[in-house]
Amino acid sequence: MRITNIRQQKNGRFAIYADGGYVLSIDEQTLSHSSLVKGGEVTREELDGLAVSAEDHYADDRAMMILALRDHSSEELCRKLTRTVGEEQAEKATRHMVELGLVNDDDYAEKLADELVTRRLMGADRALFEMMRRGLDRETSREAIERLDTDPKAHIIRFLQKKYPNGLDDEKERRRATAALSRNGYRWDDIRRALSELGEEE
Repeated sequence: MRITNIRQQKNGRFAIYADGGYVLSIDEQTLSHSSLVKGGEVTREELDGLAVSAEDHYADDRAMMILALRDHSSEELCRKLTRTVGEEQAEKATRHMVELGLVNDDDYAEKLADELVTRRLMGADRALFEMMRRGLDRETSREAIERLDTDPKAHIIRFLQKKYPNGLDDEKERRRATAALSRNGYRWDDIRRALSELGEEE
């Protein structure tokens, strides 16, 4: 086939025309690395290869945009990419981000565990659930939480002081606080010890 035109589109991509008809749209990077020139010859196999390269570049660009917002696990990133690109391109782009060091599940687990447990004061069970929801496996998540070496009782007291700055005046309020702590992933024994300590202080 003979390339009859290469026309830049409004979205920044380039439309390729061969033998007078439209055949392909590719990004600037793919075009610059190709041998396509107006009047040149191209085979169907070469065009198919360029189409795959263009899809890969698009998937990489989408991955970069997603990671610019916040860190992601490899599974979470791949899952988000499949909303806009094919599964194969999503997997390739995710592997590429891992190779570039932009995605690291172990590092992400450490940061996320610290964010959930230390800053947001989640109990270990709730933090584990949230980490797995973001695509991290159970073992990696559990180990990251355990490495924090935190005292659940101290975190519960901080949680209560933040949510109930005026204290727990009656039994009804204590029950509501207990339910809130349970929903936040704290275990009953730790809740009981923390409430008991607060009661002794009062």
